[in-house]
Amino acid sequence: MGSMRVLSLAAKLNPELRKFTYRDLLEMERAGIIGEDEHIELLGGQIYKMTIKPPHAMAVSILVQRFSVAFDGKAQVIPQNPLRLSDDLDDTELPQPDVMLVKNQLYLDHPKPADVLLLVEVSGQYPDQRQNPEATPVCTSRHPGSVDCEPRAAPY
Repeated sequence: MGSMRVLSLAAKLNPELRKFTYRDLLEMERAGIIGEDEHIELLGGQIYKMTIKPPHAMAVSILVQRFSVAFDGKAQVIPQNPLRLSDDLDDTELPQPDVMLVKNQLYLDHPKPADVLLLVEVSGQYPDQRQNPEATPVCTSRHPGSVDCEPRAAPY
């Protein structure tokens, strides 16, 4: 009987988390639980409320400004809006990349991966130039059309 109590206690301490879907997000928005203007990401069935801090906001603003000038009339620049990974309403993923460069067309729904020409996620800590003036962000691509940047010390 002692092992049953341990299992019961473990179940109470580690409850199974409910995974949310795109359909759930739509229902929560209709019910007013999630506001239309809230920055919400659905990742792995978990809902994350995104906060935008000044260095991050500045980097996104600069990218949007530069991409808008460079791709004017050729592509749309979409900042911090959802990317619909599938047509399945039970999908547990609805990321909000920082900047997407998408095909220049009218979207009645969120863009899908086939529409994306470039996706940028601003991440990591940016170096304090006063402490390390040689540090520079290095960008890598882990997925086609995706760019990740992180600070690295310059080689010399």
